[in-house]
Amino acid sequence: MKKVSKFALLLSIALTTGAIATACSKDNSNGGASSSAAPSSQASSSSSSETTAGPVTLKLWHPLNPNAQAVVQSLSDVEMVQEWEKKTNVKFKFEHPTGTGADAQQQFGVMVASGDLPDLIVWNMTNFQGGPAKLYQDGTIIKLNELIDQYAPNLKKILDENPLVAKQIKADNGDLYVFPNLKFWSSIPKCFEEAEESLEYKLVLGSNQIIAYESVKRPKHELYYPLDKERQLINQMAAGDYEQAAEVLQRILMANFSDGTLSPQMGKLLMFELAGTMLKAVEQFQLGTTEIMVEKTDLIKQITQCETFAEMEVEILTFLKTVCDYLQQKKKSHNTDLKSQIVEHVLDNLSDMNLSLTSIALAFDINPTYLSRFFKEQTGENLIDFVNKRRIDKVKDQLTSTDDAIQNIAEQCGFASSQSLLRVFKKYEGITPGQYRQSRG
Repeated sequence: MKKVSKFALLLSIALTTGAIATACSKDNSNGGASSSAAPSSQASSSSSSETTAGPVTLKLWHPLNPNAQAVVQSLSDVEMVQEWEKKTNVKFKFEHPTGTGADAQQQFGVMVASGDLPDLIVWNMTNFQGGPAKLYQDGTIIKLNELIDQYAPNLKKILDENPLVAKQIKADNGDLYVFPNLKFWSSIPKCFEEAEESLEYKLVLGSNQIIAYESVKRPKHELYYPLDKERQLINQMAAGDYEQAAEVLQRILMANFSDGTLSPQMGKLLMFELAGTMLKAVEQFQLGTTEIMVEKTDLIKQITQCETFAEMEVEILTFLKTVCDYLQQKKKSHNTDLKSQIVEHVLDNLSDMNLSLTSIALAFDINPTYLSRFFKEQTGENLIDFVNKRRIDKVKDQLTSTDDAIQNIAEQCGFASSQSLLRVFKKYEGITPGQYRQSRG
């Protein structure tokens, strides 16, 4: 038979199954155990260095979680445990409380109060009223400090090098009361790194939501911001068209964020690229107003202070709207001035037979087609109709206030001949100049 140290076995169990406390049986003859109560005979042999040639049986109290209960009635039915028993020459006699949660908690309390304790207990001792210190005082569990120092040098080294692990299994006075689940604690550094990396993606995915590491561990590292899209954005800004400019910007963002998760670094770069485009555009537009200059100065600062890309997007769109609104207002003011200047030019030159769409466009150094469209947009009337109607108004005034011949009136009002006047007059008034004069007596 293979000789086995019971405490070495206890430690191996602890490293595999998690938090295990070594229990003591109460000595009912003395009415209660002191804080240094001796363990039971079986527990005593566990804490000695003696080995035995015969098989060893340890009683282990171990709650079964609902998943395990659905498969086995006892952990002794698990093939891994059976194989373990063969290889270690140690047999476990499992005691499983019925139920979970409050039921298991109650059964644990009854077991402790009875004094009939197993060799080993798998339980969260901090849930017990009074905690580990009370269990020590009552002699329910034994301290493991000296036992670990003597029999588990590797575990002692781990605890010495990892104060955080040691803290989780120590009472307030420094007494060790359970063996740690080293598999769990060894995963903490990696979990911490993954959590830190996931936390960076709050910038991309926003606050107040769960960020799964699986969704961010393979981020995109390429930006979509071609030159033609940048030009579109600048052109829409120049036109003062916020709706169209915002649509271009949204399409750029969607192209970058919709297909996979953009890395925080690339996301920041994209946002600063967009901000840089708008700042360059403002320079090109030569906007010198105080409001725009203040917004321009604050934009990068405000973006830097944002915690998420959604907040950055709001700041960029706010700046975009400020610029577009200003340009739109400036455009309206310019359009109003230009319209007034064109109307004044027409009225001052009605008698000029050469007054036409082309001559007016030359006078204002603008394209004739643009001039025609612009005047229509601003007044709702075609420029040629406006010229002809103003000339007809002047003709009608001459017809009623003078006895001048129609040929003379035509020349004074910018018509090349009386026939030209007759044709235009009848188009707008429905009668001839002579008929109009007669009707006015």
